[in-house]
Amino acid sequence: MPDPTNTLQDEASALPLTSTEQRVAEILGELLNLEEIGLDDNFFMLGGHSLLGAQLIARLRDAFGVDIALRSLFEAPTVAALSAELDRLAGNEEPCLPVSSSPKPES
Repeated sequence: MPDPTNTLQDEASALPLTSTEQRVAEILGELLNLEEIGLDDNFFMLGGHSLLGAQLIARLRDAFGVDIALRSLFEAPTVAALSAELDRLAGNEEPCLPVSSSPKPES
């Protein structure tokens, strides 16, 4: 389990703004047991490793409904870069919203 006292975060890292960035940061925080993740914080520098990376990718697939490759995490290990990749894969020019887990209303 990652060390919750990890201090490798950038002090000046901007906070996530879009719904995509906020959801990615939330998922990263849950996996790494960190309360606050900045846009430019690096998953691996925060204590992430390949096994947690596989879990992250699975959670991102579930949350956003897109097929993102594990390789993407190694190429884009920050909230900002992962969010941009998720938006690209979703075909959205605007930041995408997470897939809702609430049941669909019956017709």
